[in-house]
Amino acid sequence: MNEFYENLLSSNSLRSFFSLNEEREIPKELYLILDRIKTRHFTPGERIIREGDKADSLFIIENGQADVISESSGGVLIGQLNSGDFFGEVALLTGKTRTASIVAKTDMTVYEIFKDDLEQVTKSHPHIIGTLLQKLYDRLKVSYLSLEEKNEELKKMNKIRTELASLFTSIVLLITSYTFILGLLSTEAIVRHLPEQSSYFISRIIEVTTLALVVKIIRNSSLSWKDFGLTLSGAKKSIMESLVISLAIMGILALAKYALIVAYPDKIPDKRIIVWEYFDYTYVTYLVVAPLQEFITRGVVQSSLERLLVGRSKVVLSIIITSLLFGSLHVFASIYLALAAVVTGWLWGWMYYRHKNLIGISISHFLIGNFTGLLGLWVIF
Repeated sequence: MNEFYENLLSSNSLRSFFSLNEEREIPKELYLILDRIKTRHFTPGERIIREGDKADSLFIIENGQADVISESSGGVLIGQLNSGDFFGEVALLTGKTRTASIVAKTDMTVYEIFKDDLEQVTKSHPHIIGTLLQKLYDRLKVSYLSLEEKNEELKKMNKIRTELASLFTSIVLLITSYTFILGLLSTEAIVRHLPEQSSYFISRIIEVTTLALVVKIIRNSSLSWKDFGLTLSGAKKSIMESLVISLAIMGILALAKYALIVAYPDKIPDKRIIVWEYFDYTYVTYLVVAPLQEFITRGVVQSSLERLLVGRSKVVLSIIITSLLFGSLHVFASIYLALAAVVTGWLWGWMYYRHKNLIGISISHFLIGNFTGLLGLWVIF
């Protein structure tokens, strides 16, 4: 055996492709194929074959890595090839055009076998094609099992998206109803016939109704509570971050109140920073109200939007949309309160995205919300 054949037959990739082991005698007709094999080298980023081109050869990778790219899907990476893998056999055997593009990821050495050369050999020795057919069958079998697995994953993802869409739609309908009810209750003709604090209690009733509906939908779905932030995972970091940020904001708000007292002494007769007379039962019930609102807005709405939206900006958009919805619920109380709800919604939305649990943002919501009330800022504005 001359040196040329020895080099080719020492290749593990070629021996594997032709199913040669150490004991097996090398068929004489195999030398006819070895005579026609071309050794080629590619550098990173170099295209080996292009999707849609006519197929006239197959490739066996001696060393290196390559990316499999679907040009028809917008250049999506659909696979990766390594040493010992081969490609181009399907198009070569079926006569179809290339089904994907192959681009070198690293420096590569590959062996190329041309269709015309292969046909000349198989005409005299037709049994050689059996090796290729067996390889094709094995490849298709692996591909089929992989597609089956991916199909199941897609079915599961589609089911989750459908459940999230149903959940999000229900929440939006309830928020819309909530807004209309608050608008109706704020009209002068109705306000004078309602008991004091009636809007507060009606708001809580609507929130509890929303919670009951959300719980029912989630329990009947394939989703878990963890998907909506009800988890202790990352709680410690979430709480620590919440306390630091909340105390900083509370300090800024106290300074803002002091600045207002100095700047507008006639409009703010009470010179105290914190006015404890504002404290009532609503500050206590906020222990429940704040987590409830965060579960509905951040846990349900923001989480659903993060999964339903697509693209690089989906997280930012989910935070903005959720914050605007949250702010719209406060418009009838005060436009300033609504704007504050939007701004804090961005903050809590970002914190929720970071930790994916509701503990920290619920604490922050409770602290900042109550502290702002004790400062009397909503009375001033």
